[in-house]
Amino acid sequence: MIGIAIVTHGKLGVELIKTAEGIVGSLEKVKAVSSIPSDTLDEIMRKVCEAIEEVDTGEGVILLTDLFGGSSSTTCAALGNNRNLKVISGVNLPMLIDLAFHRNQHNLSEVAALAKKAGQRAIVDVCEVLAKRMKET
Repeated sequence: MIGIAIVTHGKLGVELIKTAEGIVGSLEKVKAVSSIPSDTLDEIMRKVCEAIEEVDTGEGVILLTDLFGGSSSTTCAALGNNRNLKVISGVNLPMLIDLAFHRNQHNLSEVAALAKKAGQRAIVDVCEVLAKRMKET
């Protein structure tokens, strides 16, 4: 099983996990890492490394971050080349739900690509989509 660590500012990761579990059930080998403004980069790095150790089953770990260029993604990117890790920024609920279903069926690179596509696919202008559907009927 591919492990998942969600590295975010504040408690965003914790809440994403709770919400996803409310939809798909319990998520094994998923951990949130919350950084607070007073955390140093070394403290964030320590938290991320601890989370990786907790969720890694030997098949790799996907690190999902909230903000590209922020301290969370920068810290994770520094680890990405040294381990069996993939780092994806822009975490959202559809991405996490998709990962829950696919991380046992594909390798790390394939799962990372699927998660990225799921996250992007979920970003839509709702009114635009509904208007288009109304015109089609």
